[in-house]
Amino acid sequence: MRREKLGILLALTALLAASCGGSGAGTPTTGAAIVFGAAVSLTGAQSKEGGLTKQGYDLWLDWINQRGGIVVNGVKHPVQIKYEDDQSNPNLSATLVQKLITDEKSQFILGPYGSAATATDAIVAEKNGIPMVE
Repeated sequence: MRREKLGILLALTALLAASCGGSGAGTPTTGAAIVFGAAVSLTGAQSKEGGLTKQGYDLWLDWINQRGGIVVNGVKHPVQIKYEDDQSNPNLSATLVQKLITDEKSQFILGPYGSAATATDAIVAEKNGIPMVE
């Protein structure tokens, strides 16, 4: 599972890099942070897997920010991840994803661990027009 999550994170990075592009001119300036939100199981029945999910997301966060962030049209944007503990509860996870979008201004949602929470979170992300990376 750990290798699978790392593969997903690397694919996410490649996808974001390819879709954002860059102007190719000069040194990028620094722009506003890009905010990702993640409701993960830090407590409850899936806390072990949720902790590993968070660890993978933090690994990617460190990697991308050490490189200056995500480049969009020649501007480097540092990345932030806002976390919420869904307590291994899919319904709470959906509520927290809404909070991450509304209150924390998350521009992307990182998927949780587990199919039940993924299903509930995806509905909220889609309703709000926010991309969810799983």
